[in-house]
Amino acid sequence: FAIGEIIPELVTIYLVSLGLLSGSKRAGIIGLVLGLFQDFYFGFAIGFFGLLYFLTGIFSGFFHKNFDRTRLMLPISCTGLSCLVTGLISCLFYQIIPGAGTFVQCLRCRIIPSIVYTLIVSVPVYVLLFLLLPPFRQLLLKLKRRRVS
Repeated sequence: FAIGEIIPELVTIYLVSLGLLSGSKRAGIIGLVLGLFQDFYFGFAIGFFGLLYFLTGIFSGFFHKNFDRTRLMLPISCTGLSCLVTGLISCLFYQIIPGAGTFVQCLRCRIIPSIVYTLIVSVPVYVLLFLLLPPFRQLLLKLKRRRVS
């Protein structure tokens, strides 16, 4: 679902969710694997997105212990910051250093629209994951216990 060649960073949304729910270790490993898949499929440098997504998972997992699922500001902030850092680093290595564009052009045409689009998509995802999924999971556990007894 691209809008003007801009797509939301669904991997970042997933990694921030996983980091906040499961911790740094699991999110970092999953980020490394997903990044390596992306590198093998799309990239020119093997390990580039693997390292970026590994660091995204580690960063978001730092907030695992203090995370309050009823407040969406932390996951949205982590997503925005992760998109900004990932966008800046990938623009630097894929466009600015090779001479394919300027920093301002990259920021205006790629990074900011990508952050906005990713944050718009992430809000309903986080509402579903953090607010609606735990009560649904508890309901399923209660139903399962009733069947057993």
